[in-house]
Amino acid sequence: MICTGNLHCQNSPSIDSGQTLIHPRVLVGSKDREFTAKQGSVNQGSLPGRREGSAGCGKLGKTESTQRREHCQETVASLTSAGSSCQSFENTPVPWRPPLLCPQTSFSPPCPQQEKLVTDTYSPVMMTKAVRDAVAVIRYLVWLEKNVPKGTVDEFSGAELVDKFRGEEQFSSGPSFETISASGLNAALAHYSPTKELNRKLSSDEMYLLDSGGQYWDGTTDITRTVHWGTPSAFQKEAYTRVLIGNIDLSRLIFPAATSGRMVEAFARRALWDAGLNYGHGTGHGIGNFLCVHEWPVGFQSNNIAMAKGMFTSIEPGYYKDGEFGIRLEDVAVVVEAKTKYPGSYLTFEVVSFVPYDRNLIDVSLLSPEHLQYLNRYYQTIREKVGPELQRRQLLEEFKWLQQHTEPLAARAPDTASWASMLVVSTLAILIWSV
Repeated sequence: MICTGNLHCQNSPSIDSGQTLIHPRVLVGSKDREFTAKQGSVNQGSLPGRREGSAGCGKLGKTESTQRREHCQETVASLTSAGSSCQSFENTPVPWRPPLLCPQTSFSPPCPQQEKLVTDTYSPVMMTKAVRDAVAVIRYLVWLEKNVPKGTVDEFSGAELVDKFRGEEQFSSGPSFETISASGLNAALAHYSPTKELNRKLSSDEMYLLDSGGQYWDGTTDITRTVHWGTPSAFQKEAYTRVLIGNIDLSRLIFPAATSGRMVEAFARRALWDAGLNYGHGTGHGIGNFLCVHEWPVGFQSNNIAMAKGMFTSIEPGYYKDGEFGIRLEDVAVVVEAKTKYPGSYLTFEVVSFVPYDRNLIDVSLLSPEHLQYLNRYYQTIREKVGPELQRRQLLEEFKWLQQHTEPLAARAPDTASWASMLVVSTLAILIWSV
C-alpha cells in the first residue's frame, strides 16, 4: 500500500493508567515483548497513493461500539498461550479498537512515533493471519481467472468481492484501507480507486493491479499483486520482472544491524535503474498489528529509524507507464537475524505474504540463479503454509491453482533459432579450422 501526505491518528481510545495492552505481535507469558510508544501525528513522506479512512489509520476495524469480555477471552484462548488474564475495551465507540488489554505489557496506541522492542521473539499469530489473508486473495484471483474473460467484472465489483472474501476469514475486522482495483491505464494513476459510478471493465488484454489489505484481531495485512490473463507485451514482461527482481533483491538483502531503511532502499530500484526505469513513490512503510496499516517510524524514508529485529515493513517497488499500465509487487516482511559465515550482528527480511507472483509476466531469462533459487524457495514456503489450509477447507480448485502457480521455475533454455544459430557458427568454425 502506498499513501501520500500526513497521517494523523485520531479518535483512538484512551487507556487508563492501570491498563496495558497485549499487542497481537507478542506472545503472552514468559516470552512477552514489551512495547513503549508515543501517540501523535506522523508524516509518511513521499508515499503517493490512497485514502485510508477518516481516522487516518485506514479502516481499522468495524464501527461496532464494544467487544465484550467473552470475545477477549475467546481471542486469548485462540491466539495466545494459556494462563493470562485480560480485560476488553468496554464502551469504546470508535472505529479503531484493539481487542485485548492485558497486564505486564506497556503500549500506548496507535501510530507510534517511537517503539522499543525488548525481547527477541515475535508471535506466530502473525503468520496465521497471513495464511488466512492469502486464502482470501487466492480465492479472488481464481475467481477472476474464470470470470474476467466473460466481460462481467469491473474494478469496483472486484474490489467489493475481495473485501467480501476477507470478511469471511476468521478474526476479520474489515479492510485495512480502501482497496485499489485498477485495470489497464488506471493502474498507472497513483491515487486511483474505483467507484460504483466510475470504473473500468477488467479485460484479458490488460494488466490488472490489486492493492488491498485486511484488519484482523491478530494483525494487519497489505499486499499488492499485478496480473495479466492474456498475452503481455515484451516490455510489460521486462518491466514486471525488473520490479520482481527489485522486490527479491531487497527481501534477501543481508545488512548490518541498526542500518536505516534509506541506506538499503536503492536495492529495490537497481534492476529498474539498469534499464533506465524508476518509480516515484516510497519503497515501503511500517505495518501495525491491528493498528495503522502505515505505522511510522519504520520504513525506507529519510526520516525513518534504523531497522531492528521484529519490525514489520512493506516492500513494494513498482513501475508505471502513463496512459498504459501500472505494476506494483508488495509484500509484508519482518526483520530477522541473518545467518552469516562469520560472527556478527546482521539482519535480513523474512517475507510473510503468501500469494505467488504472476508466472505469465515473468521473463525467466532476466533472473539470475540466485533469484530463481529465492523464488522457488518462496513458492515452497507458500505451498507448505497455505496449501494445507486450502485442503482443510475443501477449496480444491484453489489448491490446484496454488500448485500450478508455485511450480518451480527453471532457467530458460535457448530457443530453437538460437540453437540453430549456434550450430551454424560451430560448423563454420570447424570447417575453417580444418582448412
